Amino acid sequence: MEKTTPATTDINAGSAALKRLVVVRRLSQWFWNVTHNGLAMAGIALLSIVLVLASQSSVRVPVEEQVLQWLQGRQEDRLMLSQEVSSEPRAADRVNVTASSELPDYQAALSRWISRTYRVASPPINVLIAEAYAIGERTHIDPALLLSIAAVESRFNPYARSPVGAEGLMQVLTRVHLDKFEAFGGPIAAFDPITNLRVGTMVLQECIARSGGTVELGLSCYVGAVTVDGSFYLDRVIKVYERMQSVLAPYNLPIYKQTLTLKGTNLGPAAAIGTPATMAAVSPEDIIRAAK
Repeated sequence: MEKTTPATTDINAGSAALKRLVVVRRLSQWFWNVTHNGLAMAGIALLSIVLVLASQSSVRVPVEEQVLQWLQGRQEDRLMLSQEVSSEPRAADRVNVTASSELPDYQAALSRWISRTYRVASPPINVLIAEAYAIGERTHIDPALLLSIAAVESRFNPYARSPVGAEGLMQVLTRVHLDKFEAFGGPIAAFDPITNLRVGTMVLQECIARSGGTVELGLSCYVGAVTVDGSFYLDRVIKVYERMQSVLAPYNLPIYKQTLTLKGTNLGPAAAIGTPATMAAVSPEDIIRAAK
């Protein structure tokens, strides 16, 4: 009977470990071959199915549409994320508006007509109407006349600009009247509708005064018709003015607000708007104070 020595025991243990390692390697190789070949076959089978389906337009077209919609949705989501605008809770504080309920009935009626005719929102127009009447009270210029000029000049677009450089609500030539805008912070204020209305009134006052107090000639001067016939512009202003007067007629307003004779110098109770002495007495500061 052989004796088992420590050396023999070590050899047997090493041989057993080697056999186990060989078995594990063979199993791993077998598993790799099976799975690798299986995945390859599965891939080939899937590709074959896709090619067959792609050849069928009844299947391919709906799939293409779904994929395209998905890609477009992804693109829109990215654009929305890249163009995200931060919120500003107090942004409404910059908006200059007045509710129609805060106006006298005749001004509210005029606001509705302007809003409907020129397709502009009533709340900001309410501010302009109230301002025009505040200016009219001080200067005796018919507020409806000022609003008629604004309608003809810009259709109540405060950002309008003509090819010759007239800007804002009343289409004032800013570069010519820089001095008038100084009291309002500079020429950029031409795009503030209230400022433009006030400066436009100053320009109209000067034009009427230069024309010997005749509103008709003053309007021709306002539009720049010094050497040409300004009757076309005048007719447009009169047409709008008369329509505004028809809106205001039921309210039995003071004559100077309700009636304006543009065909002569006899303006009756409203003669202040056509009297040179009165025009000279009304300064730009008066117009500014009238709104305060």
